Amino acid sequence: MSAPASVNPVPANNGYTTGRRMSAGRLRLSFLGSVRSEFTKLLSIKSTYWLLAITALLIVAGGAISAASYKAMAAISYDSSTGAMTTLDTPRPIEAASVWASTTVMVATASVVIGIFGVMAITSEYTNLTIQSGFVANPRRGMYLAAKGVVVALLAFATTLVGVGLAWVAARAVLGGVEITPLDDAHRMLPVICLIGAPAAGLVMAVMALGLGAICRSTVGGVFALIGLWSILPSVLGIASLNEKLRSAVTSIGNCLPSSVMGTFLAGPSEETSSSMSLLGVASTEMKYFDPTWWQAGLILLAWAAVAYALGALVLRRSDVK
Repeated sequence: MSAPASVNPVPANNGYTTGRRMSAGRLRLSFLGSVRSEFTKLLSIKSTYWLLAITALLIVAGGAISAASYKAMAAISYDSSTGAMTTLDTPRPIEAASVWASTTVMVATASVVIGIFGVMAITSEYTNLTIQSGFVANPRRGMYLAAKGVVVALLAFATTLVGVGLAWVAARAVLGGVEITPLDDAHRMLPVICLIGAPAAGLVMAVMALGLGAICRSTVGGVFALIGLWSILPSVLGIASLNEKLRSAVTSIGNCLPSSVMGTFLAGPSEETSSSMSLLGVASTEMKYFDPTWWQAGLILLAWAAVAYALGALVLRRSDVK
């Protein structure tokens, strides 16, 4: 009697690779792949297009309106002795620095819209509960937030750059027929600040807002935190500065808030940043306070974004999805 033929046992999983072998052998998480995934997700949301379009339009509109104001002032002569104003047949020349300043006059305001975009880039996933599937696809939460940050930063930079470029074109079109004087040495950095610094400031603002969104995990909470930091807190500090004992410290803090340092940075190295003191009617020599230069303001704005992003990453790593 011959021995029975051997039969190969059928695996319990019917030949499919599962568990750790599947994760190790078939899933290859890469940062570039995560970035592509985040691009796909953000570009599939209508609010992305609306917010970025509003940002660009605000910058362009601000440039055109500012240039129109410069043109109107150049065509008017004011006699301080009599208070009479007359219209000139030929407008006075306008400095090129004024044209460049027009291109960024609305960047700080438009940055609030960029900030809302940064907040919603992550809070919308908590609202729609798609954050759960996102963590399943990419369980490395640090990489997940970093990839989203890269996409948000690139979109913010590109949008602000396009807005500033179109604002410059609009300003030159509005000022057609008016003589524009060349840039002097004191303002030689303005083109660089407008074309590179302004988009970089929008990028930093978007990353800071992304961090706030990761901290709050709620669109309402994230937007409120952004508006509070951008508008409400400066108003509160302005009221507190009426106290003479606190004025120096409060003014120093106010000069380091995101809205203040962005304005200081965009003004360039030739501008004096004493707006907080002028509102109080106090000369800068009457008391001591910290008033950052334009490059210090840029570093402070970067520090705000770094702290917000780091806290957001910490919350994202340690908190459960509700």
